[in-house]
Amino acid sequence: MRPVHFFLRRLRDIDEWLTPPTDEYRILQIAGHLRQCLLDQHALLDVANAEYRIKFRFELADFENDCYNQHVLTMSPDSYFEMDGLSPRVRLTRNPAYKIVNREEFLGSTVGIVKGEKRTVRDMIKHAANKLGAVHLDNPAAHQQALMGMIGGMRLMGMDAGIRVIVPIAQIFLAGVQPLRDAIEAASA
Repeated sequence: MRPVHFFLRRLRDIDEWLTPPTDEYRILQIAGHLRQCLLDQHALLDVANAEYRIKFRFELADFENDCYNQHVLTMSPDSYFEMDGLSPRVRLTRNPAYKIVNREEFLGSTVGIVKGEKRTVRDMIKHAANKLGAVHLDNPAAHQQALMGMIGGMRLMGMDAGIRVIVPIAQIFLAGVQPLRDAIEAASA
């Protein structure tokens, strides 16, 4: 299988696994795919894009400049995550600040805060992929310690927040790489 087709298959898997009902296992698998596409030394996104040279743009909530988030953070919560509100395609309840960023800015975007420390898109993908079992699994004691350090023990919809936050990250990723997906599929037709 050519790398470009392997990349497309990863995108199809993510699409399928985002379809409800999603469970922790599927979300962890998504995190593994995101790591392979975005973070690995020979990231599939780079390999697939070598021929097309598309400049990616990712639209997401501007966590640090959103007035609601600023208000919540004045109360100094132990942990706070944007969750589904990260994705402009999901948020329905308020009019947040959004930003359009390149890949590195996307990976460095804040998605939450635990005990005053920012957690980024990159942090959450690496945590789910390398600590929680998507690609590697730490021993159980290290797993619990890492989870508490990353997300402060929060749970959402019956699962760890550190896993659940992968869903909007994946939605933003899919929307951002759609131009490459379209170009590859058009060239293959």
